[in-house]
Amino acid sequence: MDSATAVRDLLFTLLLKVGVASSIAALLARWNTFRRVLFTEERDPDQKLKLMLFMTPPLIVGVTLRLVGYPYQFADLSLEGAFLMGLLGGRVVGPIGGAIITIPALISHEWLAMPAASTAGLLGGLIRQAIPNKEDLWNFGPFTFLNIPKAVVRLLKKGQLSWEMAPLGVCVGLELGRVALRQATKPLWLFAIHPQWDWWLVLTVIATLMSVAAPLKIWNNTRIEMNLERHQQLLLKARMDALSRQINPHFLSTRSTLSPPSSASIPITPAASSSN
Repeated sequence: MDSATAVRDLLFTLLLKVGVASSIAALLARWNTFRRVLFTEERDPDQKLKLMLFMTPPLIVGVTLRLVGYPYQFADLSLEGAFLMGLLGGRVVGPIGGAIITIPALISHEWLAMPAASTAGLLGGLIRQAIPNKEDLWNFGPFTFLNIPKAVVRLLKKGQLSWEMAPLGVCVGLELGRVALRQATKPLWLFAIHPQWDWWLVLTVIATLMSVAAPLKIWNNTRIEMNLERHQQLLLKARMDALSRQINPHFLSTRSTLSPPSSASIPITPAASSSN
């Protein structure tokens, strides 16, 4: 890539790609049903289905826009979206969702689009299955690569794996594998923003990382907000219960003190009986 215009177009496309991924994540986070699915870490089949139904429509629209013409290349998030569905939904939701969102590409004779997206979803599901604590998935962020030296030292000294490095490695492998497949097969069989082995491919890999990490961070912030709201509600309920327990005995004792004595409890003096 020698032309300054081509470099500018690539940077602009990659920035738009990350922006589209973040926008879709923020839009989905506004739906209460989707928020409840995110908040529940151990999801049942019904919640996994809801997750897939929420994520697939905007991703299908993105693939369709990319097929419309060159200016909309940034809208294609097929691999990133399938990988996210696998991370959140498991090894069944990921491949199925990846196959669904690449249907427009398959219709356009991009024969490797569906297998590639399904593989990305399967890898995400396998990572989710392998991680002992599912909360570690939310530690993956846009700047996780800065923790690589720390993770290596931790692995060598303590023999402990930093599981947030697993999505990082898979994202790098997915982008490099996409470029390799694009060059090894016919160009029309698989889409890649920058299918060339040069230094600009580093920017493409970083954009892929950001397109996966940014939605995770947005959704994790949503989970934290919901957790705080839940704790505030529990705290308010506990305070009301404590106040109710303090008021009720005092109210009963005050009522028994102020209530007039009954006629049966009035003593009859001897003087009163003799006067009658």
